[in-house]
Amino acid sequence: PIVRLSIIVIAAVFISCFFVYLASISAMIFYLKRKTLVIDQTLSEIEKGNLSARVSLSRLDRTTGVIPIFNQMADKLEVVGEKLKSYEKERLHVLQELAHDLRTPLTSLTGASETLMYAENLPQESRRNLLQVISSESQYLTKLLEDLFFLAEIQARRGVTSEKVNISDIVAAEIQKISTTSKQTPSITVTKDRYSGGLLDIDPILARRLISNLLDNAINAGAQTIHIEIAEAEDQLIFKIWNNGRLPTQEQIHQYGQKKKSRTFNGDNFKGSLGLGSVIIRSIIESHNGHLDARLTESPRGFEVSTILPLRKQKILLTKNRESQ
Repeated sequence: PIVRLSIIVIAAVFISCFFVYLASISAMIFYLKRKTLVIDQTLSEIEKGNLSARVSLSRLDRTTGVIPIFNQMADKLEVVGEKLKSYEKERLHVLQELAHDLRTPLTSLTGASETLMYAENLPQESRRNLLQVISSESQYLTKLLEDLFFLAEIQARRGVTSEKVNISDIVAAEIQKISTTSKQTPSITVTKDRYSGGLLDIDPILARRLISNLLDNAINAGAQTIHIEIAEAEDQLIFKIWNNGRLPTQEQIHQYGQKKKSRTFNGDNFKGSLGLGSVIIRSIIESHNGHLDARLTESPRGFEVSTILPLRKQKILLTKNRESQ
C-alpha cells in the first residue's frame, strides 16, 4: 500500500507539474500573441506617421526586456524621423528662396534687355545704365550658380580624407590675391599672438573657400578696415574676422548661414552676401565639427564673425609631450 500510495502521489505530482507546464506555455503563447498584435498595431501607427506611438509597458514587460528594447528602437526612429522632417523642411525652404533669388535678377535682365530692344530713342546714358544692370545681374547669377555647385560639392565631400592645413598660410595667400585683384583693397591686419602653428584637418579647397568668402563678405560690405585674429585654445583653433563696413540687422545676424536670400543689408542698394556665401561658410565649418558665431561689436563699431575648429590631434599630442618634457 505504501508503494502504491507513493506511486500515486508521484504520478499526481508529475501530472500536476505537466499541467502547470502546459498552462505556463499557454499563458506565454497568449502573452506573446497579444504583444505581437500590440506591436503590430504600434508599427502600423508608426507607418502612418505617428512616430510617437509606443507599446505600453506592464510589470511583466519590464522584466522580459523585449518591449523596452522595442520602445528604445522606436525612440531612435523618432529622432531620425524628426531630423528627416527638419532636413526636408530646410530643403523646401532653400528651394523657395533660391527661386526668389533667381527670379529677381532674371526679371531685371528681361526688363533691361527689352527696353534696349524696343526703346529706339533711349538716351545714351540710360543705355549705359541698362547695360550696367545687365552686367551686374549676370555677374550675380554667375556667382549664385557657382555657390550652388560649391554647396553641393561640400555635401559630397563630407567624410573625405582631409589634409594638414596651416590656416595662417591660407589667410596670407587670400590677402595677397585680394591685393592683386580687388579694385579697392581695404586695410587688412592679422594678429597671431596666440597662434603657435596648429594644423587643421581640412580639405585645402574648402579652407581657401572659407577664408575667401569671409573676406569677400567684408569687402562687399564696403569695409575700409578688416582685422583678422588667429589663435589657439587647448585643442581648438579660433579664427575671427572683423570689419567696419555696412552693418547687418540683428535678424540677418541671427539667420547668418541659414537664410539663403539677402541681397541688401539696410535697403541702401548694397548687394551684400549674407546669403549663399554665409551658407557655404557655415556648411564648411559644421562639416568639420566646428562652430560659427556672428555678432556686432561696439568698441570699435563693426561686424565680427568668429569660428572655432578642432586642431589636428597629432599636433595636440606633440604639444603636450613638449610641455611634459
